[in-house]
Amino acid sequence: MNLLIAICLFLVPIIPVERVSVSVVDVNTGASISYATIISPSFQGVADEAGHIRLPLNNDTITFQCVGYISYRATIKQMSMQSNSVTVMLTPKVFKIDEVNVKSRRVKKVSMGFYKKDVFSTYHSSGGTQLAVYIPSKQQYTGLPVGSVNYYIRKWGNPTRKFRVHFYAAQKGKDGGPGEELLPIAVYGQAKQGDEWVNVRVRQYGVKFPADGLFAALEFLPDPVYDTENPYKNHDLNLGGNRENQNEGYTWWFYLNRTHWTQALPTHPTQYVGNAMIYVELIKEK
Repeated sequence: MNLLIAICLFLVPIIPVERVSVSVVDVNTGASISYATIISPSFQGVADEAGHIRLPLNNDTITFQCVGYISYRATIKQMSMQSNSVTVMLTPKVFKIDEVNVKSRRVKKVSMGFYKKDVFSTYHSSGGTQLAVYIPSKQQYTGLPVGSVNYYIRKWGNPTRKFRVHFYAAQKGKDGGPGEELLPIAVYGQAKQGDEWVNVRVRQYGVKFPADGLFAALEFLPDPVYDTENPYKNHDLNLGGNRENQNEGYTWWFYLNRTHWTQALPTHPTQYVGNAMIYVELIKEK
């Protein structure tokens, strides 16, 4: 009897999940939209740099979104499919970028965030995850233009992987988590070799330092190359962590499969949780 059950289980066919090829493009230009985020009840993922992704063919309502674009929601069957492929067109948001006028030729850069080079940990993840650090404001710096943001990238894994930059408004300080996206378009950064600060210039986007502080974030993007000969090799991008304000919850995680932000706090009395090494440089006239 046991042998018969085993044979029956062995003969149960494995039905492959049917998938459809999706391309995400700009509705006005037809240009590919890199690294669009796709979320449905049964799937969470990020398109590649060319805007391509393969999705399961089912009746789920899917949300397509990317920084600088209006989100689009539909089922696969509601889209126009040709030869088992679908093109999703996103509409750009209309932003009014406040021009940053610096009248004085003499300016001072004010560094705010976690920049002490006391590296004792690393944060890493595959595509779609975000890591944000809360940077509190000071009254004298409120409203100053944000000139650049800096990330300390470790040499482990794949240090030259591209990442996406995010700024979020703070909801009730560091304990309220990230809120509204402040950058009008997608901005990217990339290290040259690792164990280095990567400076990303953002002055041209008109972001001013809010009175409630802001969250500066890094989004881990999909790996464009998968090593079939060594599939267990660490291909992740690694962001440094230090001991500044450890265990105080300045760092937050966002996972696609959870669809909400989670504060990085110790889970037991002997654990130490540092903060991601991210800081911004504000522009102050002398």
